[in-house]
Amino acid sequence: MAYSNPGGLYLQRIDTGETYTVSTPDPRFKPAALGWFPDGSRLLAGGFTAQATDWSLWMIPVLGGSKQVKMGDYRGGLTAIGGAVSPDGSRIAFKSAIGGAPGIWIQGPEGGEPRRIVAFGPADALGSLKWTDRNHIELVQLAGDGEGNSGILSCDVRNDRCDTVVSAADLTGDSLRLPDGRIVFSR
Repeated sequence: MAYSNPGGLYLQRIDTGETYTVSTPDPRFKPAALGWFPDGSRLLAGGFTAQATDWSLWMIPVLGGSKQVKMGDYRGGLTAIGGAVSPDGSRIAFKSAIGGAPGIWIQGPEGGEPRRIVAFGPADALGSLKWTDRNHIELVQLAGDGEGNSGILSCDVRNDRCDTVVSAADLTGDSLRLPDGRIVFSR
């Protein structure tokens, strides 16, 4: 089990209760969101460093052998937040507001050039994002257009196309797709 608290990032064995400290990229880094890679050897950790506005997203090995990688840090022009690991571990999806408008980007787990798959309006807010399979990301778009046009979107990363699967004016930012295809969301 991985968890974080104000003291740092930790792994705890369920069978023995032993706890291990995981090195973070900066002693000031405070993880606020964690996700496992499918092979269990790495974590995707999002959190703050010195200031509450200084969010970063890191791939952190927990078993050693590979380096920590800052996601979205390509030529210093992108800050990644709200990341999710694809089911096969080959890609990371994250939110970023480069140029002032929010969008969804994907990048390999070892870094490299990220690719924007969809852009939104500057007043839109994006809720959590999740991979539903190897090629689709689902997210909640909270529209800032004053009309209440919010929705749950399914985005295909192969062709950079997003389709609205649920439309509702009072969505609050999270959803979950069940194995049978139904969607649970908060209003």
